[in-house]
Parts: sequence; C-alpha cells; structure tokens
Amino acid sequence: MTVNIGEVMTFPHPKADKEQVMKIAEEEHEVFSAWEDWQSTLDEELLPHLVDEAADLITATVNLLAAIGVDDIRP
Repeated sequence: MTVNIGEVMTFPHPKADKEQVMKIAEEEHEVFSAWEDWQSTLDEELLPHLVDEAADLITATVNLLAAIGVDDIRP
C-alpha cells in the first residue's frame, strides 16, 4: 500500500534547532494520543482527528528536513 501525502509546504525559514526537534516529539505524542482514542473505540468520527495530528507530525518533520537542506526523501 502506498500513501500519497502530496506536496508538503514548510514554514518560512525553518531552523534545525532543539525547538524544532521538540516540536516533532510533541506532535508524535499527539498522534499517539489520538490513535489511542480512536483505537479504544474504533469510532470513525475520531479518525479525522488522528489524520490531522499525523499531518501536523509530517509538517514538523519536513520543516526539520528543509532546515538541513533535504527537499526529497525518496530513496
């Protein structure tokens, strides 16, 4: 299965600093919490929240990658 996330825009002037790395950790925690909520009930109404949190994690990660000069993560 392939998931197409399309083009992911980065924020202007991202920095590869501790704050950005901690943002990734924060977003990961939010994804895990949203997944736990969804997993405990399998309520389809909770799925959009999980997707939103996962998108935030992707954005935080690509901001770090952009800050270190990576603009393509394909093998």
